[in-house]
Amino acid sequence: MAISTITTSRTYLTKQVTSLSRALQEKTSQMATGKAGTTYGAVGNNRLMDLQLTQKVSQIKSYQTSITHANLHLETLNLTLDRLENIRLESKAAIDQNDFQLQTDGQTRSQATAEILLYEAVNILNENVAGHYLYGGSDAVTDPVAAIDDIMKGTIDRAGLKTVMDEFYQANLGPNNNGRMDVSALTTNYTLGVPTDSTFTIAEDGAHDFGFDIGTVNSTLSNVTLTGPGGGDPDTFDIQFTGQPALGETIKMEFTLPPAHDEILTLELEADSDGLQEGTFAIGADLEETATNLHAKVTAFLEEHAQTTLKAASDVWAGDSFFDTYNGQEPMRVDGPPFDTATALIAGGATTVNWYTGENSVTDNPRDDKDTIIDSNL
Repeated sequence: MAISTITTSRTYLTKQVTSLSRALQEKTSQMATGKAGTTYGAVGNNRLMDLQLTQKVSQIKSYQTSITHANLHLETLNLTLDRLENIRLESKAAIDQNDFQLQTDGQTRSQATAEILLYEAVNILNENVAGHYLYGGSDAVTDPVAAIDDIMKGTIDRAGLKTVMDEFYQANLGPNNNGRMDVSALTTNYTLGVPTDSTFTIAEDGAHDFGFDIGTVNSTLSNVTLTGPGGGDPDTFDIQFTGQPALGETIKMEFTLPPAHDEILTLELEADSDGLQEGTFAIGADLEETATNLHAKVTAFLEEHAQTTLKAASDVWAGDSFFDTYNGQEPMRVDGPPFDTATALIAGGATTVNWYTGENSVTDNPRDDKDTIIDSNL
């Protein structure tokens, strides 16, 4: 049997030590990194499974990140929606109908509070969470709501809310400043200088939704004949005095407010000796003078409420027309100029500030504008 020399044995031992050293380094690296090797080749037959598991872990981490972001968005949405509801309640509570004192900024306290709350509401709608605008729908990289100054005052080539409100008010007020009503002058017939009858007419100025509409008219006045209203559009009615009414007898007229004309404004007048009390008209020396007194009361009523009650209804209508752009609708404008004789609305998308620039396409469910993937198997 051949016996190796000491040199051969030394070479063998050196190889063994080197091999063991490499194995030790490999095991040490595996323990330190938690990996079987630095390349997929070192994994051997398990390399395909390793790739699949690595991809799965990456997906799970991505889903976890999506869930975290979605939860953050939902929590922020809940908080901001609660605040928007509180803003609505606070702005309503801040309205003081007896507050007419102007502050240094030229506004009443109610107006100043409403302005502050408006700025806050717009800031909430432009809420940004980690670069994502919550109220922008799928368009989540820019402010979804325009600046307050642009909304209120407009831009160089587009009208803002104030302009739209002014146009609506002109259309509702009308050229006679009485809510688009035509109140005729008194027509009186005489016999030997004595008035035998005296008549005036109240009529709508056209077939449209602007201004007041005539509702019902009822009277208990003696020697007074009502003709109409007939319920048409435009509607009209006549009041004819053929004699004097008695004290305490009344006439009641109802007018409706735009745009739906389902809110009623009532004028009820009682025949009185002097007509100084609110809700009365004076019985004059003859039927013509009495008719003149009633005519004056009706005229004053229409003019007063055209500048107050009707203006409020007009402003609400204008605001709804300006802001109601849901599902891609265009804001509506009064078809003018002239505005005080307008009879229709027109689409104003090209001439009006677009206050909301987020996702606003036609949809049955706005929630479909925003989604997130949290699992591939759901």
